[in-house]
Amino acid sequence: MLTRRQMLRSSTLGLAALAMMPRRLPAEMDMDPSGSSPLLTAFVDALRVPPVLAPVKRGKTQFYTITLRAALAKVHRDLPRTVVWGFDGLFPGPTIKATKGQPIVIRHVSRLPDTHQTAGSDRAMMYPAVHLHGAHVAPQDDGHPREAIGPGAFRDYHYPNQQRGSTLLYHDHSHGQTGLHVYFGLAGTYLIDDPEEHSLGLPQGDYDIPLMIQDRAFNADGSFHYLLDANTREAGVLGDTILVNGVVQPFFGVARRRYPFGIINASTAGL
Repeated sequence: MLTRRQMLRSSTLGLAALAMMPRRLPAEMDMDPSGSSPLLTAFVDALRVPPVLAPVKRGKTQFYTITLRAALAKVHRDLPRTVVWGFDGLFPGPTIKATKGQPIVIRHVSRLPDTHQTAGSDRAMMYPAVHLHGAHVAPQDDGHPREAIGPGAFRDYHYPNQQRGSTLLYHDHSHGQTGLHVYFGLAGTYLIDDPEEHSLGLPQGDYDIPLMIQDRAFNADGSFHYLLDANTREAGVLGDTILVNGVVQPFFGVARRRYPFGIINASTAGL
């Protein structure tokens, strides 16, 4: 029988050996998009700060309406405008600022197409559902892929916001195509403000900046490169270019003061 000291020593040596082994993904889990993106100069485009969506007050509830639709977005100075699918046609989507204890309702309306072109061919598109990542919500408001929004239809999502201040991600949750739809832009920031944190004296308003970090690969014409197959459906795609708030390696001019940054990893391999 091993003593406690011997067991710990063996476990430590085993973990060290594992750490020294080369890390490889098996072929069936290859997430690398074929080809490589055009070489793009960093820090030539300003950081894009998504607009904060204004609600309509209905009784004690704040009500928002967001339309999921295709649009064009400029992601780098040297690329043509890129086709995206966005919440309100924006990449990333508009920011929602909620307050702890203040319920809100978001009505998501789908104006997305029935098909999407990937790898040079039209593919039937699974209808979207919207998931608020990290939120404490009822099951019917969690954005289950089977509770999708059909073309021209809408669904209301109720968020009670009974949790501490958080920086959350809302994104499409389509059955079997979540990664594809998020890759093409269906993601946004949801902030919960906690009044208990006001005593910390952190900057607010225009100085409270969300940073959504994503990786992408581009085709030669500037469009997003995403090959949807059995591998990427399970593991997502690893891009070769980093975007922050939908812009390739942007710069951000700051004042001489403090800025709180809410950082979100919205890459498809992380969903």
